[in-house]
Amino acid sequence: MIVYPIKTNEFKKYGKITYRLLIKKCLWCKKEFKTTRKVQKFCSNSCGNKNRWAAKRPFEPKGTRCCTKCKRVLSISAFYNSKKGRGNKQSSCKFCRSIYGIALKHKITKDQFINLLEIQNWNCALCGDTMKEVYLYPEKINHKSTRIGFSIDHIDPKGGDIMENYQATHWKCNTIKWNLTMEELYDWCEKVLKNKFL
Repeated sequence: MIVYPIKTNEFKKYGKITYRLLIKKCLWCKKEFKTTRKVQKFCSNSCGNKNRWAAKRPFEPKGTRCCTKCKRVLSISAFYNSKKGRGNKQSSCKFCRSIYGIALKHKITKDQFINLLEIQNWNCALCGDTMKEVYLYPEKINHKSTRIGFSIDHIDPKGGDIMENYQATHWKCNTIKWNLTMEELYDWCEKVLKNKFL
């Protein structure tokens, strides 16, 4: 069994001081590397960073990943693709990224938006269907093409960007309402129903 560090007969000069090179084993990648520092544990900054990230994240079974924001271990499909991210995936899940984007657009915090969802019991303010599945299954999120994508709607389109004028809705429900008031939306829906079914 090899005991590290191994002293070598090589020396490296820094200024006026000469140091003996040591052979050590990286704690992360298990490769041998040469260094003059007795306290160095990793062969590179990259290995040191990977070790720190691993300590912060819970155990990730194969095909899963831990979201850096909500700390949930989710399926790989719950993360958007990225050229720079670990495993070509972004570090936060689709749910957290979507919430952050919506909150940023409406000048509120992520916590305020989640509070709004909890006040509404995770139901859409317009159709009444649950939006909890977006949180439970973020891999299903695909804004603008599926009904479960969620957004913030202005109750009164001219009421301004204030919390009292916000309601959480499905993306498609919000698109249908567009810039109508609730009364105008009800009148419009009645016209559609009378024309088609009555």
